[in-house]
Amino acid sequence: MRLPSWAVAGALIAVLAAPLSHRAFDLIAITLLVPPIVYLGASCRSASGWVAFAERQLGTISYAVYAIHLPIIVLVDRLLITSGLLGKLRIDVVARHPSLVTTPVTFILGIGLAYFLSQAFDRPVRKWLTAVASAHAERSSVIKSAAS
Repeated sequence: MRLPSWAVAGALIAVLAAPLSHRAFDLIAITLLVPPIVYLGASCRSASGWVAFAERQLGTISYAVYAIHLPIIVLVDRLLITSGLLGKLRIDVVARHPSLVTTPVTFILGIGLAYFLSQAFDRPVRKWLTAVASAHAERSSVIKSAAS
């Protein structure tokens, strides 16, 4: 079954943004819910246009998102919930479900920072490492051919 990528992304976001902070739910989500979503995502229909562009960009920054997601979650939690900033808004729904605010803020901040890190750090480092590896491979082949 090949689903559109937006449906799979929506399912993943729904699981990750669920306002349930219980270890049992986390265990169920990680072991039972997320693996089939990842499988469905890997077998999605190919997108075109701006959706394909967005998917490529998100794929490019996926490791950076993985690497920084927990510090971003903690930062947003400390800034908005622990500091009492959300409570000062005096919006009843937000007071009962702070994830309605923290999830989009975390998402936007995480994607933005991951994109920046990808451009400013990951790409230049990969380019440099590729050049170093190519130079090393070239030297090794020259040494091997000279030794023969």
